[in-house]
Amino acid sequence: MNKTSKITKIDSGKPGKTVAIFGGVHGNEKAGILTLDFLIENLKIKQGIVYLVHANPRAIEQNIRFTEKNLNRCFIKREKSEFYEEFLADELMKILDECDALLDLHAYRDDSDRDITFAFTGENGLDLASKMHISKVITNIDDFEKGGSDGYMDNNGKIGICVELGSLRHTEKFKDLGIKTSYQFLQYFDLIDQKVPFDAVSQDIMKMHYLHKKQTEDFKFTKEYLSFDKVSAGEIIAHDKDVISMDVDGYIIFPSDKDPIGVEAFLFAKEK
Repeated sequence: MNKTSKITKIDSGKPGKTVAIFGGVHGNEKAGILTLDFLIENLKIKQGIVYLVHANPRAIEQNIRFTEKNLNRCFIKREKSEFYEEFLADELMKILDECDALLDLHAYRDDSDRDITFAFTGENGLDLASKMHISKVITNIDDFEKGGSDGYMDNNGKIGICVELGSLRHTEKFKDLGIKTSYQFLQYFDLIDQKVPFDAVSQDIMKMHYLHKKQTEDFKFTKEYLSFDKVSAGEIIAHDKDVISMDVDGYIIFPSDKDPIGVEAFLFAKEK
């Protein structure tokens, strides 16, 4: 079984930062994959090293989220790997150990036409995020769910940022945003000559407050929620084993009742 990610290394031969750009951690999130395809053909750097990584090739080929395990929960050092995505993460963590920063490009499920570009990062990545076309930034997800690529970098004192470019339904629309975001990332570390405008957008900084994993097949939301719908303290969000409500005002993220038991049904963040 091929357990190797597709890794393209661009080495300028000159001193500078070493960074990585991931796409296809989830194989059906095509905007990041198309971004990488473009960068492999067109990127020129003036210093440093850039790794361009198609992270989960089997899932990309099959156009599925993952084959055996969510790769973005596998970036954890372990004694023994058993699943395909764990072997990939072992390989990718060796790359990340060489890097000063990571940009991980994603997309998300949403049945509406309301596209929101947002990011997950640690405290180390907030300045970088402020110079990207990102309207919402969520911190501290690693406190609730270990194994994300951004959390791995943050736990090692580096910058890791996972950018959700937009919905899975609008891949071509967000390819261009993926390219722009990548160039903004590279410009931040002075790796390219291009001058890419840093967008002056109003940014909401949020902090993770709760994560709910589906406990029963009877899990059901009380109404249709979309990512970043506002939820008031005490509002009943869903029924699972118990009634689920929050103790503070905040915002629901990634609501889904279609996944198996044990998978995240929603995240909840509050304003920081």
